[in-house]
Formats: sequence, structure tokens, C-alpha cells
Amino acid sequence: FLANNAQSFYMQMLNGAASHTDFMGTFKAVGNYAVDLFGGAVMAIGLNTILCSPYVPGDNSAAVNAQFAWLDTKLAAAQAAGQKVWIVMHVPVGGFMGPTAAGVDSNGHIASAAMMWNADYQASFLDTVASYPGVVVMAIAGHTHMDEYRMMMPGYPLEIAPGISPVFA
Repeated sequence: FLANNAQSFYMQMLNGAASHTDFMGTFKAVGNYAVDLFGGAVMAIGLNTILCSPYVPGDNSAAVNAQFAWLDTKLAAAQAAGQKVWIVMHVPVGGFMGPTAAGVDSNGHIASAAMMWNADYQASFLDTVASYPGVVVMAIAGHTHMDEYRMMMPGYPLEIAPGISPVFA
């Protein structure tokens, strides 16, 4: 899917603004990319966070770890260049409302909180982002089909864009 759609995504979504060679190398492999915006003041980093979900079958650890190592190099480069970073992802970090709400007992107590990501991946991602204070200024996600605003951690906003879906009315 990624290889078949890489050129269209590059031209239609990024308007050819990223390095073609870099984009094709990372997008075809895992689905991540980086592009400079606003004359280089902002770097947008796209991550394939579907691989981070505990509901995706198989062992995705090699791909996720490679993606996070790449993220670390991009954040270091942005910090060195004085750029701010926006992270764009599909599945957001944090709690998963549906399964968590299903575990509420008759007294309204939550039995356990379900997370959107595998716990190890979430911890690794948050540690990586926290290593570059002030660099990541916004994160944008989807997946829940709700208009939400979360904090990934103090000082790191996460906007979840609503989607159009018959599943959530």
C-alpha cells in the first residue's frame, strides 16, 4: 500500500515540498516522512502510529523502533536548526475511551484504563519527545473520529481532528 501510493501522497498531499529521495525512502519503508514548512521555520513529521496499536497483529517492534530512531534524528536536526516541530499521526497516544468505558463498574469506577498504544511504544515515544524540550509544539492525530484536545504530557498539546464516519454518528 505504501509503495503503491507514495508518489501520489508526495505530489498531492505534500505538493512535492519534501526531499523526494528522503520521502520515498522512509514512506515506502514504514510510512513516515518529514517536510519543512513556512520557509523552514517548522518541520512537520508524519508517523505511522497504526503500528503502535496493541490491536495490530504481529510483531511490529522492528518497524516501530526504526521509526522512533528516525524520529530522534529528525528532532535533533530540528533542534539544531532552531525549527519547531508538528507531529502528524493517525493513532494518538493516551487513553482509549471505548475499552476503558466498557470496564466501568456499577459504582462508576474504572477497572483499568486501556491505552491506544502498546505501553512500551508509548513510553519510548514520550521519552524521545521529552528529550527535545520546546521543539515539538503541536501534535495532530485522528483515529477516534472525535474532536478532542489532549495533552501528550505537560506542555505538549495533541489535537485530534474529527472524522466523518457512520460509526460515530
